[in-house]
This record gives sequence, C-alpha cells and structure tokens, in this order.
Amino acid sequence: MIIRLGLRADVIHMYKLLQQEWKMDENIHDEMKLHQFDHCLLNNSTFLVAEENDKIIGMLMLHLQHKLIRNGSRAAFIEEVIVDKDNRGKGIGEQLIKHACNSAMIQGCYKITLSCFENRVAFYKRCGFNDESHSMRLNIK
Repeated sequence: MIIRLGLRADVIHMYKLLQQEWKMDENIHDEMKLHQFDHCLLNNSTFLVAEENDKIIGMLMLHLQHKLIRNGSRAAFIEEVIVDKDNRGKGIGEQLIKHACNSAMIQGCYKITLSCFENRVAFYKRCGFNDESHSMRLNIK
C-alpha cells in the first residue's frame, strides 16, 4: 500500500469511498465532482489517498488556513477521513493521519485539528490527538 496525493483521476473513486459513510447526491455528474475537487485545491486543501493494487482504499482531506493569531501562522484541519469498509482495521486510517500530520508540520502549521463523532474518539487518540475543545455545528441546509 502507498499513500500519495489525491489526483483528479482519483475523484470518482474518492466519491465512492465517501458514499460508504456520508449521504451524498448520487446524481451529481462527473464534471461537477471534478469541479468541486478543483475548488477544494484552490482553497488550500489537498487530499491524501491510500492505494493498494491500483485501487483507492482510503482518503482524507487536509485543509490549511492562515490565522491572524500567531503572526499569521498556518493551522491544519483534517476532514473526510474514510477507509474502505473491506479494508478497515488494518492501520490504513492511522497511516493516512500520520502522513497528513507530517505534511502539516513540514508546511509550518502550528496545530492540527479535526472534528469527529464520539464513536471515533478512541481512534484519533491512538493517532496522538487529545480532547481540547468542543466542536459546534449549525446546519444551514
């Protein structure tokens, strides 16, 4: 298995993975998926994918944001972590997180945060994350 940057050629496979956990519009056409991927890249997000035997079996999104505090330093946010249901329990998610954290450190981030459901807290603690604050959400749509 290798972990690498996600490419436009991976987008269709990435969407299939995401649909294993999140309800998504299944009627969205491939061009719109590519447009959304490009839009994420333009907004300081990158994607990491875990690939085995030419198949995408895991992914996450790493978003970098400049902050006013800490003299304009960068903060990193990890989102959309998913491992294919048939490949869970093999340490793939932990490897994706490790790569994302290394990437954030190399890019000068002073912190890495994420938000998760309660049933995933133990996984992220194994990856070195600590409970620090509450994640709040307001659903608009």
